[in-house]
Amino acid sequence: MIRQLCALAALAAAATPPGPITRPPSDEPPLRLTIELDGRTYDGEAGRELEVTAGGKKLTLRVGLKDTRVFAEAGIRFEFERGMLWDFHSEDGVDSWSLEGKSCIALVQRLAEGEAEDLAPIVLREILASSTDDAPEPEKTTVTLGDRQVPAWRASVESEDLVESWLTIGVQAAGRPVVISLQDFPDEADGVTDEIRRFRALLEKTFRLQ
Repeated sequence: MIRQLCALAALAAAATPPGPITRPPSDEPPLRLTIELDGRTYDGEAGRELEVTAGGKKLTLRVGLKDTRVFAEAGIRFEFERGMLWDFHSEDGVDSWSLEGKSCIALVQRLAEGEAEDLAPIVLREILASSTDDAPEPEKTTVTLGDRQVPAWRASVESEDLVESWLTIGVQAAGRPVVISLQDFPDEADGVTDEIRRFRALLEKTFRLQ
């Protein structure tokens, strides 16, 4: 059906004389915004000019969106790319936030008790065990978070058509252990995707304890 519709659309386009293009194509429509100023509400679109009135004067505003949002939960704070999907759930004393991109997933878990450095490799072992019966032993490493070096553990699992790479990081925040787990799907076992590279760069640069 989709192929038939595409074919019909192509025939229709070929039969119609070309007309002037009044608007260049765009990847996606702009986000709509609501702005309140001096008790008045204005509707606008991100990246486009908007006329407002303040103090009897007409002003022109342009509101843009930053490329990142801020994760500020579980006693930690860092920036991540705006387009990542956000989800939260809580179960059995564990609060979990997930940030999902096109090729990577970040999972932030706040556990009830324990030491984050001890729990991070345990979390990774449980993740690996759920993926394969022949799970590798996590390898200890270190990563930079803000102005500190913290321990982390990494491992990769390969199947016939998929490489799954993991990195878990443990930090103590607001008196409770927090484990950050990064899942990536590179083309090869020792590789990384551009998306996880950008995520880690933001995490390492902007991470702070709250």
